[in-house]
Formats: sequence, C-alpha cells, structure tokens
Amino acid sequence: MPVMSRVAAALVGMFLCTACAHPIDVQALSPAPPTILVAKKLNRPLFIVLDPANVKAEYEAPRIEKISNMQTFVTRDLVKVMSEYFSEVKVVPSASAVPQGDPVVAVVKVDAFKQESVILSGTSYTVLVMTWSFALKTSNADDYLFSFAGIAKSKPSEPSWEAAVTAMLENALTGLLDAWAQSGTTEKLRSSATPS
Repeated sequence: MPVMSRVAAALVGMFLCTACAHPIDVQALSPAPPTILVAKKLNRPLFIVLDPANVKAEYEAPRIEKISNMQTFVTRDLVKVMSEYFSEVKVVPSASAVPQGDPVVAVVKVDAFKQESVILSGTSYTVLVMTWSFALKTSNADDYLFSFAGIAKSKPSEPSWEAAVTAMLENALTGLLDAWAQSGTTEKLRSSATPS
C-alpha cells in the first residue's frame, strides 16, 4: 500500500499522466518574476532582436506536445523585465532595423525544451527544462557586454501543465535578472553612454 500511495500521489500531484498532456500557449500564461527596484533607468533605448530562427513560434516539448506563441516570452516578458533598466525597450525583427544613435542591442535564443526526473520523498516527478540565452551590446561594439546562458526548470509539484510552464518561464527570467544584477552591466552602460 505505501508503494501504491506514492504512485497515486505522483499521478495526481504532477503531470506524469500522459493523457493529461495538451499544448500550452505562452500567450495565455502570466509569468511574474520578482520585481526589480532600480533607482534610475538608463537614458538609452534597448532594442531586442527577435529572429524567428533563434526564437521559434512553436517548440516541441516532452509530455505536452508543444509550446506555442513562444515569441511572447520576448515581446511581453523580456520587454517587461528589461523595461526596469532602460528608458525604452522595443522588439525588432533584425539588427538592421535598429536605428542610428546610441542604442543597446540584445539578441535572444531559445534552444529547446526537455524533461528531467527528480525524486522527492520517495516519489518521482517530471520537470520541464528550458535552455536559452540572452546577450547584449552597444550597437557599435564588436563583442557582447553581457552574455547569459540559462537553464530554467519548472517546479516538481505543480498542479497543472500551465503552472509548470509558467514556473519555468519565471525561473528563466529570474535567472537572467540575477546574472544581470551581479554583472554590473547597468553601470557599465551608464558610464559608456554618449553625452547628450
């Protein structure tokens, strides 16, 4: 009976049941990473390049068939978190669409989604894993001033697929913000800004 109880808990408490799987639309989710308090935003715009080759509209994902509208992660979620640092954040289709002046340019890539098994209190759970990257430089620079490679995971006991993907995206954004805060990139950009 203890073994059966653990199996039942796994099936009810998490998404090990393949029959429950269904596609997830990122546009319908509302990831909410921690709010960052910034005393003064950078007085320069950020342009995020959304290349469909780097961030596809749809991705195959284990157990949930696919994740759709993934580009919303860039156009909504990344724009929101980076707007805490920059005076303006816009998404453009290519680097050639970035205007002249003193802007900052970022590129994003979402590689893939996979699954991992974790065991908590003797019960096996499946978590979703997203690998992705974000890099940023001034428009006239040859090398990136900030480069981040992230591995974001869902929590092992989410009540639904939607909650699992939401948690994974929140963890992706939180990982980026943590790396950004530790890098000192804000002050580097502030000191390198062209005087107005």
